[in-house]
Amino acid sequence: IQERAVELPPALTILMLVLMGIIFGVLGLLLATPILAVVLVLVKMLYVEDVLGDDIDVAGEPN
Repeated sequence: IQERAVELPPALTILMLVLMGIIFGVLGLLLATPILAVVLVLVKMLYVEDVLGDDIDVAGEPN
């Protein structure tokens, strides 16, 4: 479900869950996936679109 909604790579999701769980405990586990989604959208919008000039589709963004 998560992968289809915001296109999160499973390996990054697991890595983020492990790292945030180790660093912040239960709160880190709860916030890991939303933080990863925000970071990936920001990277796509700020780096890929602005710096590289590629037009990409971001999930939830109007066409």
